[in-house]
Amino acid sequence: MAEDKHIVYVLPHRSLFDLASLDLLTAKLALVSPTSKYLGNDSQTPPRLIYLFRGSSFSKIRPDFSSELKSFLNLSEDAQAKIVFVPCTFFWGRNIMFQKNKVGILSNHWSNPGFYKRFSSLLLNQGDIWINMGEAVNLNTLANESEKDEIKERRLARILRSTIQNQKITTLGPHFENREDLIDAICASPLVQKNTEPHDEKLKKQTRKIASSIASNMSYSTIRFLTSLLNWFWNRIYDGIELTGIEKVSETNKTHSLVYVPCHRSHLDYLILSFLLFHKGLMIPHIASGDNLNIPILGRILRQGGAFFMKRSFSRDLHYSSIFSEYLYQIYNRGHSVEFFPEGGRSRSGRLLQPKLGLLGMSIDAHQRGLNKPLAFVPIYIGYEKIIEGSTYVSEMRGSKKTSEKLSDIFINLKLIRQNFGKVNVNIGEIIKLDQWLSDGQYSLNSVPINQLGTKIMAAINNAATVNAVNLVALVLLATNRQSLDESSFKQQIELYITLITNLYGHEKISDEALDTDSVISRLKTLGLLQSDEEDFGRVYFLDPFTSVLMTWYQNNIIHLFALASLISKLIVNRRLKLENDKLLKVIEVISPYIEKELSTKFSQQDIRNTLHFLINNNLVVEEDGGIRPPARANPNYSRLELLSKILSPSVERMFITLNLIVEGSQNLNSISHEAKKIAHKVSRLYGINSPEFSDASVFESFVQELKSRKAIDISESGLIVSNPNIQEIVRLAQGVVSAEIKQAINQAASPI
Repeated sequence: MAEDKHIVYVLPHRSLFDLASLDLLTAKLALVSPTSKYLGNDSQTPPRLIYLFRGSSFSKIRPDFSSELKSFLNLSEDAQAKIVFVPCTFFWGRNIMFQKNKVGILSNHWSNPGFYKRFSSLLLNQGDIWINMGEAVNLNTLANESEKDEIKERRLARILRSTIQNQKITTLGPHFENREDLIDAICASPLVQKNTEPHDEKLKKQTRKIASSIASNMSYSTIRFLTSLLNWFWNRIYDGIELTGIEKVSETNKTHSLVYVPCHRSHLDYLILSFLLFHKGLMIPHIASGDNLNIPILGRILRQGGAFFMKRSFSRDLHYSSIFSEYLYQIYNRGHSVEFFPEGGRSRSGRLLQPKLGLLGMSIDAHQRGLNKPLAFVPIYIGYEKIIEGSTYVSEMRGSKKTSEKLSDIFINLKLIRQNFGKVNVNIGEIIKLDQWLSDGQYSLNSVPINQLGTKIMAAINNAATVNAVNLVALVLLATNRQSLDESSFKQQIELYITLITNLYGHEKISDEALDTDSVISRLKTLGLLQSDEEDFGRVYFLDPFTSVLMTWYQNNIIHLFALASLISKLIVNRRLKLENDKLLKVIEVISPYIEKELSTKFSQQDIRNTLHFLINNNLVVEEDGGIRPPARANPNYSRLELLSKILSPSVERMFITLNLIVEGSQNLNSISHEAKKIAHKVSRLYGINSPEFSDASVFESFVQELKSRKAIDISESGLIVSNPNIQEIVRLAQGVVSAEIKQAINQAASPI
């Protein structure tokens, strides 16, 4: 904040209660008191306060410009140049949180509370008051010297009133009409009406029933209750929840309607996000939830906490689709923020799933219809040191049928509060302003490439990832044959990965608990995820069978950050001889798009150059006559390079399985992923590949679709996959990224008995 002696506080109206609470707050923050004079104690100097509306808390407030502004506009130009206005907005009705420049959050309603509520809060519960101190504004940036004094006063007052109103909207959201009025608007909209017969009363009732089953019913009293409950719950299971990048969200919220698009790893994702937004002074988003959560009691609580419910699939139900689409439009058009998971369901593998385009497409449709404010997508990465659904995911990765456990199951499981689930990192990615993105890509509103937008959102989520201690250990030990490593090699490999991340991405990409090897080991021991034994030759670190499966989930959270380094390492290790630079770049050019698609990332030319320099500078590869080669096998750096190369092994091996099936011929587009899954399962069982997601059919299907979209394969009229010269080139170059042993294993597994 600016030098505090030049601060002038801007209050909405004259109120002794607001002034008293502001005086208490400034004392806590060591700021100049609002009750002091601006230029000293001289009676001729102006007070350090501006009231934007005449009147007091005991009389009707009249919307008129402030008389206090005149005293500051009468000062000399030099004095005016130093003045900064700090707009202050007051909310009564919730627990206060002190930060450097901003304090407070939600009120229960828009209107100012009465005398007795303010008096009791100030006297008995100061923690029930929230004050939002906005960004300081210099008077010179607002003043226009050519204007007459009276016009200047009115304009400045109008700007400041608008600033305070925006603060209210940012914190509380726009005033939400009666829920029934919203449902009326949905039922009466042309979009819904065209699917409804004018005289079909039964269909009209059904329409209203569907709209009612969808719509949220946000209640600030429920939100306050849930916040208190969650605060208690988080304090018992987590060591902390860290949020980064919220400043970007607050700034964008002034000009855009926000669409939060987080990754979906746990049932707790949306609870954590809403909790954090609430405590950062931002309005709670309306959250798209599956109707499996709309159960008695819980469904009502979630609905009052901002959830709106939807069927898992309704693309063929045009009537339901039109109602849901209209609801989404109405929410956006009123300026409310919305949250949905672009992946659809939770990721059981730990990787980002390919985006579902339904809600994304409806959001684009709403934008095309015209909104009061354009949309901005806010990608969010949520990373856990220890996932609360770990045992369930392991069971599902081992082949068990996916369970339909409910959110309520988490809270009634009292055993959870006796466990330590570590820390949670919530990171805001690059915000995608839809109007700007359309303009930069020169897309028209009638031809928005939704799939490209989905890809960009997923990449932005992954770009915001933070590497924690559990991720690092997973990367190291899962690359070994028996998920074990001697102490020296273990520590060296962890140190290598820490160095890689900090060199290529910066220190902000790694959590504080993962900045050195001792901290990493200590953290894993605390969480009960790492075992060790003393052998004759020294200490050995290892994973037990259950944890080793679970660790694939944590590895996949951040594997995209190591993918390029692993790919280059794999090419060098498999060749064992010098690899010319031009050939290396050619292989990366052809292979990397499919890796990028699977891992929702993007490799730039600069990324390739930086990664090569890192490998060379750390002596993991040797630069030699226009190419690179691995170090000698006896060199310890060879083992480090080999472990690094194995990080990407499951991805490239799945690619090779699919490519082999294609070149053999007679593969149907609809069945090839199933055939590939069978081979992968056989290979994993026979050769001890401890990665249940290795045989994930959806990954094979996504790869085939990407081959098709890039015209690497053709599809006959009968649905058969036909290879072409493009696929032959991919197959030829892919030979270099798969070891001879695995090639043989895949060929044997694919051969008929």
